[in-house]
Amino acid sequence: MEAQSKKNNTGKSKRETKVNDQKRKAKHIANTTNDGNHKKRKTNQGNKDSMQSGSDHSKGDDVNSLSFKERRKLRKNLKDNSQVTTKAKSLWENIRMHNVSDEKRKELISQLLLLVADIMQELVMKHDTVRIIQCCLKYGNEQQRRQICDQLQGSVLQLSQAKYSKFLVKKMFKYGTKKQRNEIIKIFYGHVRRLIRQKDAAEVLETAYNDYATASQRATLIEEFYGPEFAIFKSSAGRTLNDIIANEPNNKMKILKHMHDTLMPLLDREVIKHTIIHRALLEYFTHADTKMRTEMIEATREALVHILHTEEGSKVAMHCIWHGTPKDRKVIVKSMKPYVKKICLEEHGHYVMLAIFDTVDDTVLVRKALLSEVISDLNEISKSPIGRKVLLYLLSARDGRYFHPDVVKILKQGDGNLYSKKNSDIRGKELRLAISEPLVTFITENVKDLILDNATAILVIAVVENVAGVTELMKAIASLANKVLDPDNEQDHIVANPSGHFVFKKLIKAKTIEEGTSFSEILLELVMPSAFQSWIYTNRGSFTLVSLMESSPASANKLQQILRDVKQEIKKQSTAGCSVLSKLLSKKM
Repeated sequence: MEAQSKKNNTGKSKRETKVNDQKRKAKHIANTTNDGNHKKRKTNQGNKDSMQSGSDHSKGDDVNSLSFKERRKLRKNLKDNSQVTTKAKSLWENIRMHNVSDEKRKELISQLLLLVADIMQELVMKHDTVRIIQCCLKYGNEQQRRQICDQLQGSVLQLSQAKYSKFLVKKMFKYGTKKQRNEIIKIFYGHVRRLIRQKDAAEVLETAYNDYATASQRATLIEEFYGPEFAIFKSSAGRTLNDIIANEPNNKMKILKHMHDTLMPLLDREVIKHTIIHRALLEYFTHADTKMRTEMIEATREALVHILHTEEGSKVAMHCIWHGTPKDRKVIVKSMKPYVKKICLEEHGHYVMLAIFDTVDDTVLVRKALLSEVISDLNEISKSPIGRKVLLYLLSARDGRYFHPDVVKILKQGDGNLYSKKNSDIRGKELRLAISEPLVTFITENVKDLILDNATAILVIAVVENVAGVTELMKAIASLANKVLDPDNEQDHIVANPSGHFVFKKLIKAKTIEEGTSFSEILLELVMPSAFQSWIYTNRGSFTLVSLMESSPASANKLQQILRDVKQEIKKQSTAGCSVLSKLLSKKM
């Protein structure tokens, strides 16, 4: 090594060489010391073991000669209950095999529960052994499950707060009886405010509240947000905040202040995603005065995007939009930009989009932050029954044909708020103008597929009725019918298809928002006479001709000339559509 060092340091000074030699010596001494200490520790451990066996030196030598895996196994065996744990894991492996019969599995579970009866509390706190008890809950019979639940029931609070055992409590809810679930939920009474602050316990509490608790149990759990006395004194049926304020109106401000102080620390934590928090926030917003509501909105506005997935969470967000200042609304809208498609497709989240369309006066902000994202995902949003509601609301807000009265009633709660100054008609027109051109382009490019789908056909009709500049779109729709209908393959023709027939009838009767050429006039102009004459051989085609006859006098006269040559053929047809058409033609004649 010294010769190699001299060779590598030929160009260096003697002083540098000497320093490097000193460093290598110091490093060698340190390594030698560490090795000596390590060997000494091994020897000491070997001596302890040898004292127990009566052969000090031979046992120490045996330990030092073991491989790493063998030493690890030896250390594991020295721990308490190691043999019981190993036996339990062996039984667990057999229990969870798919080729084990039910009877054999129940027998193995009985053996396992008997084996771990004295150390179950210890097992459920470890990441590997807790799965053994979870497996017993999954595959055990009712008696075996009851045995596990009874033995662990007194430790539910502790288990709920641990990283691994929280999953066991969830399994107790899933596989336990109704009585056992109720008993576990009762254990949470008086501890909700403490548990909700802890990440793991909050997950368990959310599972209990959202999936297994009854309405009265949910109300009882929520009560603890109202004040410390509600955590101690529980009613049998559970009381909502409405009931409490109705009976004790003087306590309203006291309760709301306590809710404010309890909820504020939770808003910047991961637990805000849980339904129980959303319910408490909704009750607070429902009863808070303007000042208290404003403070909570300012604290909540950036986290709203994380709570839109629940019914209560979406209503909380709607309250924040309705009663928030322009600055609050701007923050909320900007925070939603990365998640617009997801929000539009959510059962409850899309109502927040509708509330924004109703309320936010800054339509430029809405267009840039939200509508630009909607436009980029028009294909997926239009195919979703929930996403289509967002598009339909932009085209025809609160239209009874598309929106249930209960939905309209909820959205009307935001009318007359303090911060929306712009006329609702003007706001709606500006938003509709922003979406019109890309929406018309999208439908024109996919017109056949959209019309032949019963769900998306409604969107096509809504665009024609509510958007300006749709002449080219109506021509694209009319051109689909410009071919002779084959009675043997009538479903291949647009007017004989159920969805296509529905669209054509609606568009023939539809009134566009701008004066100009109607769809019936475009249809009569683009479709060849022989195609119209072939429609009489199907019932749907005949009723489409009836709609054209009834659309306007000009259309009726033009169609009458086209059908003059097949008048006798129409009388021969037995369909209801031809019967009505024949009467109309006779009147015109």
